[in-house]
Amino acid sequence: MYKFIIKTSNLIVLLISIGWLAKAPDWEPLIVAFGLLITFLAQDFTQHRKLLDLESCLNKSIELSKSDRELFDKFKVELASDGRSMDFLKEHDLGNSFHHDNLKEIDRFLINWDNAEHEFTDEELELQRTKLLALMREFREELSMNIQPKGNDFFSIGLNDFEQRPEMFELKNKLNQMATDVYDVHQELVRMCKKKLR
Repeated sequence: MYKFIIKTSNLIVLLISIGWLAKAPDWEPLIVAFGLLITFLAQDFTQHRKLLDLESCLNKSIELSKSDRELFDKFKVELASDGRSMDFLKEHDLGNSFHHDNLKEIDRFLINWDNAEHEFTDEELELQRTKLLALMREFREELSMNIQPKGNDFFSIGLNDFEQRPEMFELKNKLNQMATDVYDVHQELVRMCKKKLR
């Protein structure tokens, strides 16, 4: 509003000085009118430049959010909330045996998404993706160190019914909590993407 008032005032004074120049042609009204014309054009140029810069920033932002949107679409396919691995993390009690296929989406994600091609341009989304990868890797390493094959691609931590080893229950609880943490961070990334990229 302030800039509009200044620009309007400058235009009014410019018109008055042109009237003065028309009424009494001399070098003084000519210099005043010329000075006011240059000031008016400079104000207009500055405003136009700011609008171009703003438009450029908006276009860049749209391009960045478009690439993030495409990456999110890929993420939803490769690590879907209703996929086998996410369901496993959410529902399965790791005191019980499980099939190796439950981990395939997690393993593929760890291999394929730990590179620059799968980084979000939005800093908050990228931070959440990095957090998800770190928690997922930690969970997968801990699980791998504590499971044993049961046959037919089934694995177990070796917890038997009515077992009296408290460390096995601690391990089961630890793994279940790690799985829940991975699932929660995954869900938060989905929520953040939906909010930022809609």
